[in-house]
Amino acid sequence: MVLGAIPFKGDESENQTILKFCFNLIASGRTDEVRPFFDKIILTCLKVLTDTKPGSSSEKNKLLTAKFMKNVVILQPEWLATLQQYEASMSAHEKELIAKYMAKVQ
Repeated sequence: MVLGAIPFKGDESENQTILKFCFNLIASGRTDEVRPFFDKIILTCLKVLTDTKPGSSSEKNKLLTAKFMKNVVILQPEWLATLQQYEASMSAHEKELIAKYMAKVQ
C-alpha cells in the first residue's frame, strides 16, 4: 500500500493528497485500514505543518492537518505517544510552527 511510503519527499501536494485520503477513510469509519500506518501518517502531518519552503502546503491545508491532529491523533493515547516521540526530536522552531497551527483550530 502507498501509505507505507509516506511522507513523500517530492511535491508537497502529494503529502496533502494522501493525508486527505486518510482523513476521509477515518471519517467514514474505516480507521482499521490506516491504523498500521499511523506512525507514518503522524510524521506526514508534522512534515506538512513544519514545511516553510515556498510552494509548500497552503495555510488552508496546514489548518486542515492541525484539525485532524487535534481531533483524531491527540485523542488516541497510542497515537499521542507517537506524536510526542516525534516532537521530542524536533527543533524549537518546528515546535513553534506546530503550536501555531494547533492553536488556530478547534
